[in-house]
Amino acid sequence: MNINVCLIDDALIRISKKEELLCEFQIKNDIEKIAPDDVEDNEINLKYFISSMIKDDEITLFGYSNPTFYINNIGNQPFFDVVIYDWDYQPTASTVNPEKELNNLIENSYCFVYVYTLMEDKENTEKINKIKDRLSNRIDYLKKSEENSSNVLIDKINNLKKSNFSAKFANEFRINAFKSIEKILIALSSLDIKKFHEIMGTNNEERKRDLLEFIGEKFKNNIMEMQFTIPNDTAQDIRSLETDESSKNIQSGETNDKQSSTKEIWHYRMYHKINDELVRKGDIYKKDEKNEYILITTPNCQLVRYHENKTFGIINYCVLFDASSLEEKVKELVYHNNDAKAKNTCKPENVYSLIKPIANKESSPFLLPFVLIENDDISLILFPKMYSYKEIQCKKNNAPSEYLKKEEMKELGYSYITSLNEPFLSELIKEIYNKLQGNGVPDYTEDFRIEIENLLRNCFTS
Repeated sequence: MNINVCLIDDALIRISKKEELLCEFQIKNDIEKIAPDDVEDNEINLKYFISSMIKDDEITLFGYSNPTFYINNIGNQPFFDVVIYDWDYQPTASTVNPEKELNNLIENSYCFVYVYTLMEDKENTEKINKIKDRLSNRIDYLKKSEENSSNVLIDKINNLKKSNFSAKFANEFRINAFKSIEKILIALSSLDIKKFHEIMGTNNEERKRDLLEFIGEKFKNNIMEMQFTIPNDTAQDIRSLETDESSKNIQSGETNDKQSSTKEIWHYRMYHKINDELVRKGDIYKKDEKNEYILITTPNCQLVRYHENKTFGIINYCVLFDASSLEEKVKELVYHNNDAKAKNTCKPENVYSLIKPIANKESSPFLLPFVLIENDDISLILFPKMYSYKEIQCKKNNAPSEYLKKEEMKELGYSYITSLNEPFLSELIKEIYNKLQGNGVPDYTEDFRIEIENLLRNCFTS
C-alpha cells in the first residue's frame, strides 16, 4: 500500500521559492541544500527524515515551502495521507498565520498531520497543544530539536500505514469513488441537460432534490460493487491497537477506550446530520427545553409538497424517550406486566439489531442507541404504539408547493438533532407499521401444540 506524504516547511525555500508542489525527484536532487553536510544546521533531523521517506518504496514524498501554497491548491494536487507541518516560518512569519492555515488544512482535506517544528516558545506551543487536544485523532506534535525526533516521526508514520483504517484504505476508496462517478457520467453522456430534465421531471427548483437522490443512489450502487479486500494482517493490526504502546497516539486518538470507539463508529453508521432546510422522514427532533424527542415518519414525497395540502397540513411522528431519564410510568410499560408477580420482561440480550424489541411484549419498544447531541450521547426509546401527529399550517408567504422546512419545526419548538440512515430507517418504519396494524392468526390449543411438538420431534431426531 502506497501513501502520499506532503512536507510543508520553509526549509524547502532553499530548493524553490515558487508556489509550486515539489515532487520527490526535485527534493531528492536538491536535498543537500536543506542541510549541507559541511555546515552546522538545525535542520539536520529534517534532512534525515526526508532521506528516509525517499528510500521507502511505499511512500511518495511531495513538498511545499509555505502552508498557504497547500491551501491554494486543494483540489488541484494529489491526495495526501500525511502532512508534515512546520509551524515557524522565518523570516516570512509575518505573512503566514500557522494556526489559521493548519485549521484550514484540517477542515478542507483528509490527512494526518504531524507538527514538526523548531519553534518551542510557550505561546505557540500552547496553541499547538490546543489544536491537538481538539483533534487528537488526526494531529500529533514533535520537536525537531529533540534527539532522535526524526526516527520517532518515521516510526509514527510506519505505524499509521500499518494500523490505521483510513490511511490503509484511503486510496482504494478514492479510486472506486472516482470509478463510480465515471460510470454515472458515461451512462448519461448521450443526453443534453434539457432532455434529461424532461425525462426525469427535475426541471424545476422543487424537484432538484430528486436529481441529487437519483445520482446519490447510483453512486452508492456502484460503490457496493467495489472489490474491497482486507489484507490478512488487518485483523491483527486492529487488535494490536489495544496493546501496541507505539501506536497509541495519532491513529487511535490517544485512547484505547474500546467502548467509546464502538459507540462512535456505530453512531457514524446509523445517523447523519443533514445541513439543509428540508424536513425528511427519519429526522429526529428535540422539544426545546424539554426532555421530549420525535422521529418523523411522513414520507419524503409528501413532505416535499407539504404545503400543497398533500398531507392536509399534518406531519406524523413517533414519540421518543430519553433512556437515561425514563419516567416511572414509561418504565412500567416495559418492565412489568399487569400481574404484579410477573417477572421482568426486559430482555437486553435480545437486542442484537435496531429492529429487535427490548422486551417480550407484542408492542415492545425499540432502542435507538447513542445519538450524539453536541458532545454527549443519549439513547432513545421508541414505542410504536405512540404514533402521533401535528398540524402545521402553511405560511402566507409560502408558495403552495413548498416543502416543509426545519424553521417551521423550530417555530413549533422542535430543534433538529440528526437523521437515521438507511437501511435502518426503512426497516424501522416497516416494523412500526407492523406493530400498529397488528398481525397473527389464532393460537393453537394446548392439545394441538402437543401434537405439533411430537411431529417435529419425530422429524428432526434420529
